[in-house]
Amino acid sequence: MNYDKEIEIVHRGFENSIIPALEDYIRIDNLSPEFDPEWKTNGKLEKTAQHVIDWALKQNIKGLKAQMLKEENRTPMIYITIPATSEDIKQTILLYGHFDKQPHMSGWEEGLGPLNPVIKNGYLYLFQMMDMHLLQLLNQLKQ
Repeated sequence: MNYDKEIEIVHRGFENSIIPALEDYIRIDNLSPEFDPEWKTNGKLEKTAQHVIDWALKQNIKGLKAQMLKEENRTPMIYITIPATSEDIKQTILLYGHFDKQPHMSGWEEGLGPLNPVIKNGYLYLFQMMDMHLLQLLNQLKQ
């Protein structure tokens, strides 16, 4: 394994895929049902779930299937399956994350805000983003 090449692949994946996906994600004002009384009718959770599904499908991971599962009076769930790529792998891996957000807070530095992703001094400033480990894993799986 060429360590420098692998690091470059990870950096390129973040710059070209994960960062833009995060920026688009953070612009969607989808609050946790505790903080959004209209969550059942405004479609924000569904829009966010579809955004994550679309990103996952664009990664061109062999065998990846993704769908949104919905049950009445429950928040939507993203369900993604990726089959093993080796006959030696017999275990199933379950990853869990959430994609709703906590309420907006005040006290933002000028130019920053809960729905305004900004790259400043090499850092992406976000508010209450989803668990991103899955996105990172999916990006690595396509390599």
